[in-house]
Amino acid sequence: MANAEASSSAEPPPAHFGPFKFCPLCASSLETREICERPRLACSKTDCDFVHWENPKPVAVAVVATKEGVVLTRRKYAPEIGTFCLPGGFIEKGESAQEACIREVLEETGLQVEVVSHLGVYPSSDANELIVVFHVKPVGGHLSAGEEVLEVGCFHKHDLPPDIGFDQHRAILEAWFAIEVLHLQPIFTSGS
Repeated sequence: MANAEASSSAEPPPAHFGPFKFCPLCASSLETREICERPRLACSKTDCDFVHWENPKPVAVAVVATKEGVVLTRRKYAPEIGTFCLPGGFIEKGESAQEACIREVLEETGLQVEVVSHLGVYPSSDANELIVVFHVKPVGGHLSAGEEVLEVGCFHKHDLPPDIGFDQHRAILEAWFAIEVLHLQPIFTSGS
């Protein structure tokens, strides 16, 4: 396993806020009402139409495959502080999922990558997120822990750390190693 460590103590703002209590349009209190056959937070003021639809946040995650193994990062911030996960993060405004994936890998691992293929989309069971997964390959840079992670390392199936922080990341790694063992190529390409 190749490792690189980082040190920084500044903590970013939380990625998930809630529960919301006030309407962002008129500052009235929010209440739970049945809207479109589901309980949803909505403004209590009768002439305000605000509804908090609580759509999932899009996340881009990368399987960075190297000769030394798949790159994992050790989390510095909540949730799941100190556990390992695949590099990735939230897709920002105006960014494609592929662009977010490339940016996040660079920020967290120091590697410049290009997208090889789209591997799938996973719903998150522990947060309201939709995880878009890509297979990427390094094309530059050097493996080093970025400011948002404690450590980076490369792992093969037989030496994966036991503390993978998210169920979806375990499922993604399991699917990846199954593809690798069978010597299959992913079905989707970055152009589809």
